[in-house]
Amino acid sequence: MLRSIRALAPSLAALALLTAPAAAQQFVRDAAALSSPATWTNGVAVGDFDADGFEDLAFANGLDYGPGGALPQRLYLGDGAGNFTDASSQLNVANFNAQMVIAEDCDNDGDLDLIYAPAGPFPATNKRARILINDGTANFTDESLTRMPLTTMSAWCVVAADFDNDGDRDLALNDGCLNFTGMPGQAKLFQNDGAGFYTDVTATHAPVEIYNSQDLICFDYDGDFDIDIAHAGFGSSGQKRSSLWINDGTGHFTIDSTLDDLCTSNSYEVDWSDLDNDGDWDAAVQSIVGQNEGWGENRGLGVPPPETTFSGTNGNDDNEMASMDFDNDGDMDVFVGSLSGNREKVYEQDAFGVFNRVNIFEQITDSTLDLGFGDFDDDGRHDVVTAQGESGVQINKIYDNNGPIDTIAPRVLAMEVPGSVVAGGQDFHLFAQDDWVDDGISNVLVSYNWQTFSGGAVEAAGGDDGYFQGGCMWLAQIPTTGATDGVAVTWSLSDDVGNAAAPVIAAVGDIRSDTWTDLGNGLAGSGALTPALFGSGPLTGGSANVLSLDDALASSTTALVVGFSQIDAAFKGGVLVPAADLVIPGLPVGAGGSFALPFTWPMGVPAGVDVWFQHWVTDAGGPKGFSASNGLKGRSQG
Repeated sequence: MLRSIRALAPSLAALALLTAPAAAQQFVRDAAALSSPATWTNGVAVGDFDADGFEDLAFANGLDYGPGGALPQRLYLGDGAGNFTDASSQLNVANFNAQMVIAEDCDNDGDLDLIYAPAGPFPATNKRARILINDGTANFTDESLTRMPLTTMSAWCVVAADFDNDGDRDLALNDGCLNFTGMPGQAKLFQNDGAGFYTDVTATHAPVEIYNSQDLICFDYDGDFDIDIAHAGFGSSGQKRSSLWINDGTGHFTIDSTLDDLCTSNSYEVDWSDLDNDGDWDAAVQSIVGQNEGWGENRGLGVPPPETTFSGTNGNDDNEMASMDFDNDGDMDVFVGSLSGNREKVYEQDAFGVFNRVNIFEQITDSTLDLGFGDFDDDGRHDVVTAQGESGVQINKIYDNNGPIDTIAPRVLAMEVPGSVVAGGQDFHLFAQDDWVDDGISNVLVSYNWQTFSGGAVEAAGGDDGYFQGGCMWLAQIPTTGATDGVAVTWSLSDDVGNAAAPVIAAVGDIRSDTWTDLGNGLAGSGALTPALFGSGPLTGGSANVLSLDDALASSTTALVVGFSQIDAAFKGGVLVPAADLVIPGLPVGAGGSFALPFTWPMGVPAGVDVWFQHWVTDAGGPKGFSASNGLKGRSQG
């Protein structure tokens, strides 16, 4: 038994790396990476289409806004070393006028398909939305006629999200692509049957709104863990400039007026991410004042976002916005694809939440309509791909990121904790982002383990990957019975370059209150603060658990003492609660005074076996150079 308990040591000793200060980044074009012919390109989608572990590129090409303009579409396969090979023939599709492309697993078979927003004459539209189905090796088949509704449109934009919470992603498309200014039209909603066949449910699920929508994005605006839709558009003075559709949780939408005045008569795009680190998404707005970029802070329904213009050189006619923490400092910076400037723009966020222009892109005069992020050369840095159209040479480009490696793990923005146990299946949602967000997508990988309980005993357990619903929202659907009286879900997050966050746990009902016991005997240090130690997780065989330390001396070090008995011995002016059977020294306390240590509970430990924990923090404000947390007892649940 003791040997089984000591198997804790390797997992308890696994530590996250400290983040080093970042130097200024630079994005330099790699002309050899992508050999792209001069083509009017409106959009780009980044994804692993051939399942080789490396990111590939799909470009949406169309010669003009509105009627005509059919062009060949393009596909490039990446090798992981930053090089791309033209595989456009594998798209197997005739030329057409595409305004946008997204990569989605439409048919739930584990590979990425392609959906295009098509342009055509307006208002007498004659273009059906396009869908290309992937066979898993980046060979595609145009199945638009059988999978897409007969409804025709001329669309600037298409987005995918699980609006009705049924485990597959539906579609929203705007309508009115005519020329640079567009034409008011009714946005469309297409419902997925789970196998990638879509039904037009606009008449029953969408609000009636004839509106000049230039761009749309899906995410949970109101914090109720379903996916809403934010439109961006423009019109003349006194007209509605943007629109917010609120989801009732079943995929039926109503209009809310909160965002009505967010855009201007020059706004082609608004992109959303958590810019101020408060757990909700804010708006990065193209042309928020005149042609100046800026941002709008999300303060919830009913409060129009306060608008702030970015500092530094500004004011070009641009089309694209996205966010990335290019300097690895833990907050989002804003990238602008410049249509009429002489380089792509970046606005760096400082410690006071002010965005200042920094010239970190190689100076190249071109006409960018879209951009995307990806670690194309597998060096731990996120590079940039740009799509060129409308004017200029129109050659798409790769920019290598030569700045600091991404060392910051994904961050949970919000986590659903249900109010009561529901028989027949319990839903849990997680809202998270990593170091970049573009069109509702971030580079977060999510998995989860779960346990259900009945009458104080484990009823069932399992695990899976989180289902991505769109808008950086993930879903876990846990099977429950009429006897289930407790459910616990442990979420695990990582990113595409290997950074992992400490697991987080959501629980409802009775999940055994005797798992963790606070034994007191903490010792105060600097500022009269006593470090606090908490345990989370079920301590069942193979389960994910977390030891969380708070209120320790900021930027200090701590030693974790793990014991297999409780001794309550006098030590350094305080009380050493556990026997010192295992001591892990030198653990880094963060600038906020906290440290989290995830670990996996070993298999085969009998129920009722106790293990004791306590942190001792290096702290000159303590009686003898140390402060100490409370003692904590964890009881195995078998």
